[in-house]
Amino acid sequence: MEILFSIMTAAFGVSIFLRNYCFKEKGDHRYRNMPKEDPVSIAVLIVIGLVGGMITAVLGTGADIIAFSVVALLYKVNEKVLNPTSDIIMALASVMGLFMRLLFFGGVHPDAAAGFPLAIPIVVIMAPLGAIAASKLQRGWVVKFLLLFIIVEVASTFYSLRLSALELFKTCCVFGACMVFYLVLAAIANKKEERKEALGNM
Repeated sequence: MEILFSIMTAAFGVSIFLRNYCFKEKGDHRYRNMPKEDPVSIAVLIVIGLVGGMITAVLGTGADIIAFSVVALLYKVNEKVLNPTSDIIMALASVMGLFMRLLFFGGVHPDAAAGFPLAIPIVVIMAPLGAIAASKLQRGWVVKFLLLFIIVEVASTFYSLRLSALELFKTCCVFGACMVFYLVLAAIANKKEERKEALGNM
């Protein structure tokens, strides 16, 4: 279960790479905002919150990467805009998770409490600095740094876990399912874009 986050991240990284460097469409662009509120978009955001919350409850993270990946691929929102948004989601999920552990689940595990001081400088200092730096860069560089961090995270996870053949097979199956999910999102986004262009040319 601990590798699920890395699998989702790897699938998202591959889909972003394909989208930006292999199958980039002419005139492809990114938006700064989500589309106007409609029942479908609201339902999508609710599902993102529920699924991301369940994954975060198990792994300690996940809501941020799910929100980032779905909104980036399905609604083509600029990664520069999504980066600080993802940080805020991660921070809120962590705070809510901590309060729920303290109030309803008997407190924080000693191992987690021991590692808490190590996370403070990362969360308080480095995450905001990273968001500020990303806002100053061009979108292409943000995507490149994002892919670099995904490669480092996935490589370090696989190196530390040393999976057996069966575990590796299961990992590949989950990765394939995640890839299908992300590619479907990208295909839906393309169809929406084509429909919008067709209506605009009428």
